[in-house]
Amino acid sequence: MNTASQGVWPVEVLKPLIGENGNQYHIFLDNPTMRVEYLEYPAGHIDLQQPHDWDEIYYVISGKSEFTADGVKHSIKGGDNIFVAAHVDHKFHDITEDLSVIVFFSKKEVH
Repeated sequence: MNTASQGVWPVEVLKPLIGENGNQYHIFLDNPTMRVEYLEYPAGHIDLQQPHDWDEIYYVISGKSEFTADGVKHSIKGGDNIFVAAHVDHKFHDITEDLSVIVFFSKKEVH
């Protein structure tokens, strides 16, 4: 995990770090205002995440799946951006092609 004031993280460097500590993601930036993760879900994966205390944006690098947030379903693919407000129930599902995703968290708690 990096708390530097600037940095460059090629996906090919992040990819081998998936699975550390048994997670499907790797936190590669964590500072007082934001956290950024690289996430991979293989086709057929079951996403069990729960709502978060922070707003977040997903940038889908590659893959295809459905994504449901607050009961609204969307088909997503590589190149898509997704915003989810804090405390909103959401998940990837019906993953038909392996997903590679960058997740940006705001780190400002919303009550």
